[in-house]
Parts: sequence; C-alpha cells; structure tokens
Amino acid sequence: MFHIGVATQHPPLPEPGTFSDQGISFIKSCLTIDPMKRPSATELLNHPWLVACRDMIQMYEESHPATDEEEALATAAEEEYNGATMAGPAALFHEREAARLRERSPSSDLGTSIDSLSYS
Repeated sequence: MFHIGVATQHPPLPEPGTFSDQGISFIKSCLTIDPMKRPSATELLNHPWLVACRDMIQMYEESHPATDEEEALATAAEEEYNGATMAGPAALFHEREAARLRERSPSSDLGTSIDSLSYS
C-alpha cells in the first residue's frame, strides 16, 4: 500500500496484443496516479471498453438463454457479490466454459471427471 501512495508512475501495462487498445486505455485510466485526474467509478463504468463488454454479454445472453439451473447460479453469484451486475454473467460464462471443457476432455473417455481432479 505504501508504494501506491508514493508512486510516480503506474505499474506496467499489458503487452501490446494481449489486450485491445480500448482495454489498455481502460486499465491505464484506472491506474491514473493523480486522484484529481483519475476518472470516477461512474466514468469508468461508461468507458467504451466496458460498454462494449456489456453489449457483447447482452447479445450472448439473448442468443443463448440460460437454463433454470444456470439462472439460479447467476443470481447466487450476484447476491454473493452484493449485486455486482457482472458477477452473474461471469459465473454463467465460467460454468458454460467448464462444461465445454469437460465435454472435450480426453479424461472423459477414461471415466475421470475434470471436477474430481485435485490441484493441491
């Protein structure tokens, strides 16, 4: 925390090509050192990169309606994170991606579930 208070420049930004120019612009805005020049949370929520992310999520949700079970998962995530509007879609996306990986996993042919693997 001390370094944040005395920093004269922001931490390194992602390498070019790992994020879009808008994504890097958003991160750079969040890391503005001078609090008087740093955008407010409301301004950051209206950054073009976040607006585009919300639009993509909305288009995806409209074209891929959630099942009742997925809807319950998304609602639980939003409640757990105090109404964070991106928590539900993030949890839903994570669950769908995990299911997709389970379907394609070579271990599924061996009777081993990806959920039963331990990484500790």
